[in-house]
Amino acid sequence: MKKHFRIKSFFKDYFGIARIMSRREKNIKKADTKKDKKIPEINRVALALHPGPIKVKLTSIVTSSKDSKTFRFESIDTKAIPYFEAGQYMTLSFKIGDSIVTRPYSISSNPIDALHDNRFVEVIIKRKVDGFVSSYMLDEAKVGDTFISNIGLGEFHYEPLRDSTNLIMIAGGSGITPFISMASFINTNDSIYTNNIHMTILYGVNRLDDIISKERLDSLSSS
Repeated sequence: MKKHFRIKSFFKDYFGIARIMSRREKNIKKADTKKDKKIPEINRVALALHPGPIKVKLTSIVTSSKDSKTFRFESIDTKAIPYFEAGQYMTLSFKIGDSIVTRPYSISSNPIDALHDNRFVEVIIKRKVDGFVSSYMLDEAKVGDTFISNIGLGEFHYEPLRDSTNLIMIAGGSGITPFISMASFINTNDSIYTNNIHMTILYGVNRLDDIISKERLDSLSSS
């Protein structure tokens, strides 16, 4: 009796699976082959905040010190600069001669500046001795040049759940750039997120003319 039951169960399961597979194949053939182009709202927001690599155009070059310059970029691919937090960095990818190069640079501009009508993002690049890319950027890059960029990378930013409201930052040379972004954001963003933050920056350079963006630092410290 048990043997008969096992055989009967086997054929029942076998033919049952066969019927399911047959119905599945028919449903696949009947299915609409057109892709649903409607993107869920949460995906749309995520894509807007983090679109991945975008094309940017160099729109301004300003001297920041005797051996550094501030480069301003605007987006070509999207209406706005991707979201970033003060202290994060961006990458620039471009061609120099026959070489494709990519370099990361801390963002020096205020994140709020990426939200206004004249949306932009800035980095400060300092010349390095025998620096292949820094020499090109300071000597040959010009307004109108285009680059591929990833914007809003890294975890070096203020996090209210993690960090104290009394901040002491230590920087040397071009290491001041992320703190310029942070200080700018704190000074202009009047919200619970920033209005109780007190930031002290200890900035070391060899000589006074090595100070990067001195006028901007003076303005931030007096405001």
